[in-house]
Amino acid sequence: MLPITAGASMIAEDILVMRLLAADGYEMRRSLIPVLDYLSQSTLPLSWRL
Repeated sequence: MLPITAGASMIAEDILVMRLLAADGYEMRRSLIPVLDYLSQSTLPLSWRL
């Protein structure tokens, strides 16, 4: 799910730390939205899906 330029670690039962590198904001959102959808078990608001 994460691109090769990303990494994630659980530092506590309820805390996830993620590092994500991207060339621009669009690329970062494109990589981050599937992760946030999965973690929230829902879809993000339309304003996040530009």
